[in-house]
Amino acid sequence: MVVLLATTGLIYLFRFQIEPALHADVMKVEQAAGLRVQPYSAQLDEVKRKFPDATIVSMTEPSGPDRSTVFSVDTTAGPRDVFVDPYEGKVLGSLNPDTTLSGAAILLHGELMMGRVGDFVIEVAACWAVVMALTGYYLFFKGRVARARRRAAGAAGAVLRSRHGRTGAVLGVGLLFLVVSGLPWTGFWGEKAQQIATNQGSSLWSEDHGALSDPTSTLDESLPHSHNVPWGLGENKVPRSDPSEKGRSVAAVDTAIEVGQRNGLRHPMTIALPDSDAGVYSAIGYAFHDPGKERTVHVDR
Repeated sequence: MVVLLATTGLIYLFRFQIEPALHADVMKVEQAAGLRVQPYSAQLDEVKRKFPDATIVSMTEPSGPDRSTVFSVDTTAGPRDVFVDPYEGKVLGSLNPDTTLSGAAILLHGELMMGRVGDFVIEVAACWAVVMALTGYYLFFKGRVARARRRAAGAAGAVLRSRHGRTGAVLGVGLLFLVVSGLPWTGFWGEKAQQIATNQGSSLWSEDHGALSDPTSTLDESLPHSHNVPWGLGENKVPRSDPSEKGRSVAAVDTAIEVGQRNGLRHPMTIALPDSDAGVYSAIGYAFHDPGKERTVHVDR
């Protein structure tokens, strides 16, 4: 189980390098001379034209000058990630985010592709690994005299047992850190930890200013199948716009990018689109390499 979690975790860690290499036809673009990035609202309109019956859930800015804009949509056939050339504004194609290599790795890593049952199996295995590590340390220090006596007497297996103990004493530190740092993403233990972070108006690593607004729904509900919601923000409440207010211009996805940038969010941002006239644009700043910069800003329509 630990080997499976480590392998799938590595795939997820390097997904930004793996997926563009596997799907370069839709994830990578070339910037022709003289072309500039089209407004995101125009790119959004193109996605709506190509997928008229889909619900567009979010948009993620290109991660570099050679990358596509990504729109997450819900269709009758399931979720799709739609890739748009930001310079020409045309749809390059779409992928099911759950069937890509990193998507499959996420499902295996989080729930063994078994839903809630798989999630609990992983949590039990992780907790048992903690028990094994702690009891192993107890036996290592408690039985050192007995092991030395058995080695001196040439008892069968004494050398192997000693090597096992010394190896475990070193690797156990890394194992404990790996397992304990992963428990916040599990079903039972992680849910409680996430509630504690959310109740403090925090994203676990830093204050989430969007969580201080008047809430009605959660960010996880705004992005039901996205993998871009920071863990500590998922249960934070999302405020609503007031469509009864008159005399104000209506914001667009480009407005949300501008407001997010003005409030210090890092690029590439993910923008959760409003689900109704009373919805908001939720701008999520990129914080993969620096969780302390993890912030979300909700923009009134």
